[in-house]
Amino acid sequence: LAWSGKLARAETIFRAILAEQPDNHDALNMLGRVLTWQRQLDAASEVYGNILRSTPSNIDALLGQGDVERLQERFADARSYYERALA
Repeated sequence: LAWSGKLARAETIFRAILAEQPDNHDALNMLGRVLTWQRQLDAASEVYGNILRSTPSNIDALLGQGDVERLQERFADARSYYERALA
């Protein structure tokens, strides 16, 4: 659904999954991605931040947070997240 542009429906599904499995990092990462695509950048950053607090080396979350920072034109912060993902 997320890939086909049905972002609101995808968000609903990922949130339902997370209601049952709150530590499902795949669903969290996809929720963060969907929120980013919807330009809900503060919400996406919160999702990625939650992942990174428990798993600081989660590459998907690092890249996702880097994308959020880039979209907010915080390029130095974005670069930092991207570099951490590559480390």
